[in-house]
Amino acid sequence: REARIAAQIARSEAAIARALRALEHTGIRTPFDLRVTEVGAELFQTVAPGQVVIRANGIAAAEVVAHLPIDSFRGLLGDTPDAISVSEMMRAMPFTQIDVVLSPLSDPSQMWSAHISRVEGALDARARTVPVVVAVDNPYAGANPPNRMPLVPNMQVLISFQGAPLTDAIVIPETALHGRMVRVVGPGGLLELRPVSVALSQNGRIVIADGIEPGEIVVIDDIAPAIPGMALTPIEVQP
Repeated sequence: REARIAAQIARSEAAIARALRALEHTGIRTPFDLRVTEVGAELFQTVAPGQVVIRANGIAAAEVVAHLPIDSFRGLLGDTPDAISVSEMMRAMPFTQIDVVLSPLSDPSQMWSAHISRVEGALDARARTVPVVVAVDNPYAGANPPNRMPLVPNMQVLISFQGAPLTDAIVIPETALHGRMVRVVGPGGLLELRPVSVALSQNGRIVIADGIEPGEIVVIDDIAPAIPGMALTPIEVQP
């Protein structure tokens, strides 16, 4: 009986020692500062393997995924060669020339300066858009709720991209484009209907990629009917 009780004591002491060793490994330490959003365990509660103990977000940076149409994505890269593919742009093109500003929809006057962190390796299967990851450093800097809120998850935001400048670009009003045709004053002041290729359309203006040469006169008025070869008298309007 004494031997059995001694064995039980030894087994209990071993269990206590094992529990104390496990207790030494229950501390949670993170390599960066974070904000805890959810706690899934209480003090002195036994935690099972795989159980979520806490959920938290880092406060050093915040990321937002913006889905850009392919043409808009190309336009941000400035004078990108036409032969380059979207996948090559996503891998190798520098994004330091693109300025990004982010603001919440609830308060457009509040803005954060952001930058493109990376581009996901695949297009969105449904919308056929390029997922661009925008990063904001120190999203809690200057926070003073409720006057100025920090950038937190699930906040609806508006992202503004300003791409690299286009050189030698021919820009015309959107109203001057009729289908894929542009009305041009040809030799002798006669009307020509010129097919053009559109590189970019934004804010009521169109960037022409091909079809118009520098110095040619584009008709921006609505002529009805527009008959090729009809005589025109160009009038320059002073701004």
